[in-house]
Amino acid sequence: MAFTILLVDDDTQIRELVRSTLQAQGYCVLEACDARGALTISSEWQGSIHLLLSDIVMPGMSGTDLAVRLGALRPGLRVLLMSGDERATMQVQAQWTFIQKPFGLAALILTVEELLQRSPKVPPKVLKKAPRREGLPAIQKRISR
Repeated sequence: MAFTILLVDDDTQIRELVRSTLQAQGYCVLEACDARGALTISSEWQGSIHLLLSDIVMPGMSGTDLAVRLGALRPGLRVLLMSGDERATMQVQAQWTFIQKPFGLAALILTVEELLQRSPKVPPKVLKKAPRREGLPAIQKRISR
């Protein structure tokens, strides 16, 4: 069974890198640049969405508000939230998983695999300092300059 991931991030470079990485692992990736787009995709998508992978800090609706809304519409949806702002971890509910930006792509893949293989009843974890590897850190450095 191919898992479907809804990826939401307002940063195009990060979204494209994460999408291509997850697709290379065999995941079906639906993507949106904001929460409103994600809600539209979710309402139009006839199949299952197994994981919401969303940035927390976005224009308009936050990733946490999106997770609440989609969780109500799609029971059993797993949630992986990401942010470069350490204060954002305060917004993460106990049933969600968080990964701190910048993160290595290998750490992202392992976290996604773990979430998708785990029963939704198993408590998540917070990854504050994931190993830095290829990809995202380099992009974030270029963006912050």
